[in-house]
Amino acid sequence: MLAIAMGIGFSALMLAALSPVWIAALSLLAVLYFAGVWRRIVQRPPHLLFFADGLVECSAANTSVPRPAELLQASWFGPIPHLQFRILGDRHAHALALFPDRLDPHSRQRLRVWLATHRPHPKDAAADDVGRSA
Repeated sequence: MLAIAMGIGFSALMLAALSPVWIAALSLLAVLYFAGVWRRIVQRPPHLLFFADGLVECSAANTSVPRPAELLQASWFGPIPHLQFRILGDRHAHALALFPDRLDPHSRQRLRVWLATHRPHPKDAAADDVGRSA
């Protein structure tokens, strides 16, 4: 898919009525952009297993030890929870949508408890609370 987009972009540049300098500059920008996209694709773990109690198992780590997740954002659209989280010790954020048929009632309750106890706290609000209490 990435190769197709890159091919279409370069074809459009070659057909454009631009000077060779502009074509070279835009081609260089396109190559740099696609190199960054490719780097993010390669660094993405091939398989994440999210447990209802907030643990994440990553197959790219060569170990099957679940690590805790830091909840960045959670929202519910009807019965479907959408989560954005980060594995502790990792700088990359991940997103997840859990469809109702993927959770049994016990796991859904564990997920609700985890979401209720691990709400993301904005750093600015925490700093304001400290300033007000002093």
